Amino acid sequence: MSEMANAMREMVTQLVQARSNLKAGKTAQLNFKSFHQYELTDESFNKPGLEGMSQFLLRQSKTFDTNPTPETYNNVINSCRSCHIYLCPGPLDLINTLNY
Repeated sequence: MSEMANAMREMVTQLVQARSNLKAGKTAQLNFKSFHQYELTDESFNKPGLEGMSQFLLRQSKTFDTNPTPETYNNVINSCRSCHIYLCPGPLDLINTLNY
């Protein structure tokens, strides 16, 4: 499995935990790290916009970390969805299950 695929799986784990924590009234954080430079599953995913989209996701995740609400959480999910619609649609069904 590629570095990018591993990073995406870890992000899903963090998102599920953050959503659970939010719903339980607990502290929620994502602490996502930069990932656009990771080895891709294959080069067909290396499209213009990958770096910009990944940086936008990181900004959204930092906003969530500063102000963890259902709205900021869903903004992170929407960032994931936007990128995957364009770059790698395979995980969209999973992403769609992550909404708050």
